[in-house]
Amino acid sequence: MQYTIALLTALLLAPLAALHADPAPAPIHETFGADFNARRFITPIPNKNTQVRDGVLWTHGTSGGKYPPMVYLGVEGKDLTISFRYRHLAGGGMLWFFVDGDDGFGSEDHMLRVKLLREGVSKSPLGSGSLATPD
Repeated sequence: MQYTIALLTALLLAPLAALHADPAPAPIHETFGADFNARRFITPIPNKNTQVRDGVLWTHGTSGGKYPPMVYLGVEGKDLTISFRYRHLAGGGMLWFFVDGDDGFGSEDHMLRVKLLREGVSKSPLGSGSLATPD
């Protein structure tokens, strides 16, 4: 009898849980056109280094820190496909591309760090220096 009640409760609650489940995230496709929604980005846009100009996200200048000015966009998921186009407007420029995530040790770190240079691509080592996964 105890198992029947538990099973009946589970069968009744399962459809209700589905109603409150988080919907699958919608793909992000940004053209930086007239319908640009800056609220998708964690970085406030416009700011002193970044603005949208003629359908392009334009970032320039220095941040005064370790890295050049950053634009953050929060994305969650597994097996993601990320694509973007960029152009260097002057010599000496670069574009850093970071993917942060759970490092498996209770913290968040750069899982991927790529510097896109005019002459090629430079991949930096992981922030923690470890590829090990916890048991």
